Amino acid sequence: MSAEVDPANLTVALHRKLYEAREQQMVVWKGERPEFNNADMVGAMNHFVASARGVYPVAETFGRDHVGPEWFTNWRAWWEATLTQNEKRLWDYMHAQRVAREHGDGSDFLTFPISVPRQHTQSELGSALMFRIARQPDPTKDTFRFRRYAEEPASAVCHRFADLCEQFVAAFLSDSAVAALLP
Repeated sequence: MSAEVDPANLTVALHRKLYEAREQQMVVWKGERPEFNNADMVGAMNHFVASARGVYPVAETFGRDHVGPEWFTNWRAWWEATLTQNEKRLWDYMHAQRVAREHGDGSDFLTFPISVPRQHTQSELGSALMFRIARQPDPTKDTFRFRRYAEEPASAVCHRFADLCEQFVAAFLSDSAVAALLP
């Protein structure tokens, strides 16, 4: 059983999810930078998936409670039919990621090591020490990627999915059946 979403709070609830997702997208981006920092990429990626994909249950609850269960099912099918094949693939993948995370199966991430150039790892040192350090290979750090999108940085995938969620929210709020119920 889900909590009812009040029409007066719908827009704020949906946009709060989008805002949280964009915040986490920035943490993921920071974690991908070729520098050592305290970005928790796995935590940010999980939080991103939960927040971004979280627009769906908010809209679903509102649609079912205020417009009708058949309406929401039909609206969702209509909206998903407007997606390109790649957008639908991403939409479904992120849904599966959110479900896996909620049910304790873990997220589908893979480790992706990157090189961190030496200038990002040292402070001002004497020239003799600098010479010795310069001969060593650059250190690496682990970043993470979504397994299905291993060829892309996670922040790029997050960006595309957040854009898709924003399209979902805009279409949902502008639908005449929903808009008629909003203050």
